[in-house]
Amino acid sequence: MFFPSRPPTRHDLAILQVDPPFNFNEHVNPLLMPPTDHRASGNCTIAGWGYTLGGPQSEWLRSEERRV
Repeated sequence: MFFPSRPPTRHDLAILQVDPPFNFNEHVNPLLMPPTDHRASGNCTIAGWGYTLGGPQSEWLRSEERRV
């Protein structure tokens, strides 16, 4: 999603199924997925502005690092 009041971000991604398909260009690119037998390991960062448990939607981007 695009928010004109916020600075642009890099490395955002979404998984969509669209009909008809859109054309890829310098602004729209496919995400290459790992092979189906790939086993993820290590740490990953999760982030978002979603709702917190028992509370309202966050006004701040929250993030946390988790072991995969």
